[in-house]
Amino acid sequence: MRRRGHAHLAGEVIGRHQHGCHQLLYVSAGVLAVQTGEASWVASSARAVWIPAGTWHRHRVHGHSSVHTLGFAAHDVLLRSRTPVVVAVDLWCAS
Repeated sequence: MRRRGHAHLAGEVIGRHQHGCHQLLYVSAGVLAVQTGEASWVASSARAVWIPAGTWHRHRVHGHSSVHTLGFAAHDVLLRSRTPVVVAVDLWCAS
């Protein structure tokens, strides 16, 4: 598992890209919108977005945001979804 954190300014966009690993994106401040060609998912501090390996997507933050990324090997099957999905985050465990 790889872990990283990033601070983003309001309105910042991370262009279309994909990863060779699965990603779990958690926002401890602000709001994160993830878009693919088919749909959009939004997460605030009580939610995270799961992005399966190989999924083309882009991000946009709303408000000053702190985004935390966890990466998991593509062969690790933690969620069976082939598309991004929003998951609940236990705020007690996230702090």
